[in-house]
Amino acid sequence: MTDIQDVTLYEVQKKIKPKIADIASAFFGEDSIIASIQEFCTWLRENKLSVAWKSRNAWDVKYLGKGVCHIVVIKNAVSSWYINFETGMLENAVLSEKEKRIVWKSIAYCRSCDSCRPGRKINIFNKEFDRTCLRPIVFDKPNVEDLAVAKQLIEAICGFIRSGRKIAKDPTSPNPAHWVQEQKIANVEDCIPECVDDSMKNASRDFIMHLQANNIKPKFKILCWWEANYKGLIVKIHLPYHQQKSMFSWSIGIYLNHMDMYEDTIIQEGLQHILWDNLMFCKGCPSVCAPGVDMNILGKGIKGICVHCHPTVTWIYDPDEATLIGIKRLLELEQQARSSKSLTR
Repeated sequence: MTDIQDVTLYEVQKKIKPKIADIASAFFGEDSIIASIQEFCTWLRENKLSVAWKSRNAWDVKYLGKGVCHIVVIKNAVSSWYINFETGMLENAVLSEKEKRIVWKSIAYCRSCDSCRPGRKINIFNKEFDRTCLRPIVFDKPNVEDLAVAKQLIEAICGFIRSGRKIAKDPTSPNPAHWVQEQKIANVEDCIPECVDDSMKNASRDFIMHLQANNIKPKFKILCWWEANYKGLIVKIHLPYHQQKSMFSWSIGIYLNHMDMYEDTIIQEGLQHILWDNLMFCKGCPSVCAPGVDMNILGKGIKGICVHCHPTVTWIYDPDEATLIGIKRLLELEQQARSSKSLTR
């Protein structure tokens, strides 16, 4: 489906606010899928939860006006519908080991989305997971056992909401609105966290000054994100959100859109390891990705790359000084390729 079709679908659904069962009936010929969705929606209503259209084929589920989960109906070769959860109100959930395993097999990993890249490190029912999505529990095309566990999670969340408690916040976590205002007026090099050691801090500041001297000027975009353009987006700089401190101190995303024009130079200069060492591999994403794809990248066959993380967009976390020198060269080659493209138009 194209972007234009997506926009049209959104505008149409915004007016009519369709019910889940209506979309499911239009999408699927399988009575079992439709029956499963209808049974789940009936259970929600019977338990005083509201289901309201939110976006294209997506609905919010709320209890007493507070968000509980989301339902999405999707028509493709491997999925039909899914339920996703955040984890902030699940402390009341009491699950057996078998039920926990059902949750653990349903973990969703970051698909290199801008809002959460590279994901979060979280503990779900006493098991640690890295690089999870902001909504890390996803029951994709749920079967009877999945739905039974999903209902238990919903009951636990509803109990938390009824209790009137609030999700516990780390008292050391800064106010996001205040943080945004500070970052808007600060230079990105002054926002590198204090936990970065001095050598990396000096290297990062040198790198940012190098960008600015070469007409790549990072500008504040949103909380913890800076972007720089050179005939289009070429660099992103991402600092960690509070809960991501254990994963990285800062990261650089380089957009090598014209890498095919200078692949030989990358190989000749020995820079290919920067891409090889920072590939995102499939970590059990839903079936739309797993087990990843096999690609030839700069002369090397590599298996299991996440389908959402093409190597022309490479993210490097906590780069050392030698890596930063290589990144500078890659960006120089990309700039030359983009300038060359502009001249030939």
